[in-house]
Amino acid sequence: MKAGLIKNQFTQLKDERILTFSINQIFFYIAMIFDMYYVANFMTGNLQLPAAQVASFILVGNIVSVVLSFFLGVFIQSINPSRGKRDGLWSWLILTKWAFFISFICVFIDSSIFGDIGPYFTFAAYIISYSSASFLMGVNNSILGAIPGADVDLRSNMAIWGTRSNKIATILLDSLAPILISYFTIIVGPQWAFTPIGIALALFMFISQTIYGRTYKKYVLDKNNNSAKLEEKSNQVGFIETFQNLFKNKKFLSMIIAFSIFFTATGVIGAGIIYFWRVSGEFGVPFSVSMTIGSICGFIFAMIAPVWGKFIGKKNAVLFGFLLFATSSLILMIFGRYSVWVHTGTNILNQLALMTWTAFLVPIMMDEAERYLYKTGQDMRKIAPSMVVFPSRIGVMIGGAIFNYGLAYIGFDNVDLENVSATVSQEFINNFLYIWAGSAVVFSLVAAIIWFFAYKITDKDAVFYAEENRKNLS
Repeated sequence: MKAGLIKNQFTQLKDERILTFSINQIFFYIAMIFDMYYVANFMTGNLQLPAAQVASFILVGNIVSVVLSFFLGVFIQSINPSRGKRDGLWSWLILTKWAFFISFICVFIDSSIFGDIGPYFTFAAYIISYSSASFLMGVNNSILGAIPGADVDLRSNMAIWGTRSNKIATILLDSLAPILISYFTIIVGPQWAFTPIGIALALFMFISQTIYGRTYKKYVLDKNNNSAKLEEKSNQVGFIETFQNLFKNKKFLSMIIAFSIFFTATGVIGAGIIYFWRVSGEFGVPFSVSMTIGSICGFIFAMIAPVWGKFIGKKNAVLFGFLLFATSSLILMIFGRYSVWVHTGTNILNQLALMTWTAFLVPIMMDEAERYLYKTGQDMRKIAPSMVVFPSRIGVMIGGAIFNYGLAYIGFDNVDLENVSATVSQEFINNFLYIWAGSAVVFSLVAAIIWFFAYKITDKDAVFYAEENRKNLS
């Protein structure tokens, strides 16, 4: 990629809309990732809750989030929390950012101060936090669709920088969180070590969401006399009809299944990273350095890997990503027992695997919706982008459950994280890698096989279907 092209990517940030969206996504992703991947470690390692109980808490939280995601678009488009006093999207932004702000802080406090109901307080806070984060993500995406108006190029640039913001957030979190946790553990003790971090992340998230909301008001509401609307309901596919079409469209359903299985693999790996470094006795600065290296590589790949993916075509890009992820997981399963730094290398490979194709996830869903419309006359194009969240949520739910229950099965409750040399055996590490990396290998390969047979649309076919549908509907 030419240096001029890279430079042009950064000049896009001069646009206030791209800049405020990017900053908002950075702090939102930091809080959401911390809530997803540090909460189980906090509950087991700091609050000393049994691993099986934490696994159940996480599973229920993910089930609630998945169920909510099914109704997310309907809620946002058909219900105005302010009952018409202000714009619906703006009202949802205010409501969900407050819900996430309060519940996020509550998750990371020492709930033992509430006595016997403490674990259930943490559980309730986690349910609200995780669900409100999903809702807030949906609101952010809807606003992303509204701010550019008819400017498709601006919408694409904002979405691309949203992906890059995710990588920046990961870099910041991976480099700072372990150090801060270790620092506050010394200052306030393990039970309260996460609390100052949670408060700070919640504040940054809240402020950035507020700025993003003002950008929406400036570029959409003020320009339309505070009467901004989402898509007209008369043009939308109903909720029930959507799922009817989903199950009628076997190819679309197969794609959803393939993505769900693959995200189960990423969910397993994501859930186990912190545990792997802690049971290996290397959590802290080494972990921070390792994850920072991976995150920096991920950001670099986010700038250049989509070019490679576009060159080989969307179908092949996805297949390449699935197979590379399976390969890296196999390497981790075999060689991870010898050094934690093996994970550093496999994490870099995983970043390349993901950045090669994830930028095309929404276009892929839209390509199939265009094909289905051309073949059957049934229009799923407006609902297709919202389906993107389902596989990731389901994958996180199933992957996290598999890992956490597997952790309980191999005897994690007998591990003392303050004295790993005496409580962690080589047999435990081997079993850990089989549960963790081994399951990721299986899920990635199964996803690759399903994807190979499910998606048959070439990039030329996608252009043809889109052009024909525009002609037919004009």
